[in-house]
Amino acid sequence: MKSATILVVDDDEDVRVGTSMRLKMAGYQTIMACDGEEGVETAVKSTPDAVILDVRMPRKDGLSALLELKARPETCHIPVVMLSASLPDERAALDSGAQFFIRKPYRGPNLLTAMNYAIARNPRTLREPVKPKTVLIIEDDRAYAVVLATRCQLLGLSPRIAGNATRAAAMMTDERPDLILLDVEIPFETGKAKQRHGLVMCQKLQTTVLKNIPIIVLSGCKDAATISSCTNAGAHFVHKTPHAWDSLKRKISTLLEIQNHEDSSAVPPFVAGPAGH
Repeated sequence: MKSATILVVDDDEDVRVGTSMRLKMAGYQTIMACDGEEGVETAVKSTPDAVILDVRMPRKDGLSALLELKARPETCHIPVVMLSASLPDERAALDSGAQFFIRKPYRGPNLLTAMNYAIARNPRTLREPVKPKTVLIIEDDRAYAVVLATRCQLLGLSPRIAGNATRAAAMMTDERPDLILLDVEIPFETGKAKQRHGLVMCQKLQTTVLKNIPIIVLSGCKDAATISSCTNAGAHFVHKTPHAWDSLKRKISTLLEIQNHEDSSAVPPFVAGPAGH
């Protein structure tokens, strides 16, 4: 099912782009406008499933844009979430037809809760929000794991991080991931010496109910034995290098059947882990 489309209207570029990115990470598609006038024009042209609308903007403020959206037959059904740093704007926004009012600076979960509720009750679409696919990153190098997680988020995925084999097993029991990114050399528990528990975990997963989860193994070693062990364990191999992300992204996109496209050019550099790790 196609994910819902949200129109984000805010004259502050940082807020506009940041809100859009947060929504994309939650599985929505987004379009943007920089003021109320452009927001109304975009809504009429694109008929999004919901609108996030700032109150204080140039050319046409958010309240004027809201009243126009509610007066037009082609946009009157679209739920609108209003944003403002001024609490007195709340009554005016709700009285003018906004479904929700959120005060800036907002917390991400509050915005997503309001958006999920609004989308689920859109009288024209009645679409349920799309749950992003989850990726479990099993990597004891925290900085490297965070870079991987950030890259996965920009692909619209929901990453989780485990720093050792024991923690990873517990997390897979709590929630089945859609994909596993697994370092070859991980400790069994925090503080323990590193061993090739990644390959052992691959082999064990093939004998459990989780055997159908695709696994990508990451290693700084590209010897035939390591690659063969990964293949025999049913995993895909990616060599850790400073340029590994392009190859890894292609595999992730293929295995999860998602678009091979990051939603922002402002992404951190993909830094390979220590040699042989």
